[in-house]
Amino acid sequence: MPGTLRATLIIAGSSICFGLVPLFGRVLLEAGLSAEAIALYRFGVALPLALAFLPRRRAAIRPAIALAGAGMAGGLGWTTYLAAVEHVPVASAGVLYMSYPLFVVLLARLLAGQPITRRSAFGAALVLGGAFIVNAPTAIGDGAWGNLLSSLPAPAGFALIVVILATVGRELTTMERWSAICAGHVVGLLPAALLSDSGTVLPGTAEAWLWVAGLAVVTATIPQILFTLAARAVSPARAAAAGAAELPTMLAIGWIAFGEVIGARETLGAVMVIAAILVTPAVSPQGGARPGFLIRAANQRA
Repeated sequence: MPGTLRATLIIAGSSICFGLVPLFGRVLLEAGLSAEAIALYRFGVALPLALAFLPRRRAAIRPAIALAGAGMAGGLGWTTYLAAVEHVPVASAGVLYMSYPLFVVLLARLLAGQPITRRSAFGAALVLGGAFIVNAPTAIGDGAWGNLLSSLPAPAGFALIVVILATVGRELTTMERWSAICAGHVVGLLPAALLSDSGTVLPGTAEAWLWVAGLAVVTATIPQILFTLAARAVSPARAAAAGAAELPTMLAIGWIAFGEVIGARETLGAVMVIAAILVTPAVSPQGGARPGFLIRAANQRA
């Protein structure tokens, strides 16, 4: 099998694993764990491996800190998506979570000086249109909008990781970048899990521990490492296309596991969001304007 095709299939398979999160998340939320604790377990299991690859040379300190900071924001933001899944249909939360191209466009402009092109503006419009179609007040009820809007830090945090990955520490290896982001996840989520009053930190049954292990291994550690390695062998456009497999997986989980109806509205909204992922251009390491102070500082040698 050609290397590019193999890498594409690995990315698609990894994205399917990412899309299984609502299944594990709802089970563990119903078992009494807080969203912060669930997120901590998802990323924390890989911490020993991440520490082994964490860059220690002087020139890598600033980029690693920037990547860890993005990981911290992304991990904390992900808890808001998990909390939303408990109260709204998976399709509603999933479409909003996959709206990250809109935030990528905005953050790439603010942090990296990348101009907003027609393609990126069109992608943003598709995101807004798809999210509104699926989550219109007449479709999900006014009460659900509060839960949905509270999950916006999730796509914003993931978009921050995308932008920082594309613009900071390009001299770092793939595993060094992944390790810094993973460490940032844990640093942010550990105190959040310990201080949360919305649920427990430790699973109360052996079955819950098995679900925790499955969450960490199946939806995070293995697919994240495979995705990180495979993404180096394909173009950003192909990686985005293969990664779009996450959203149909979320919809399928809602339909099969939770009995949610996937009708024309949900299908159209999902298609629009996937189209946005495909048409939004990748973040360029060199934007059209001078990068922001944080980007310049992170790329300076310590």
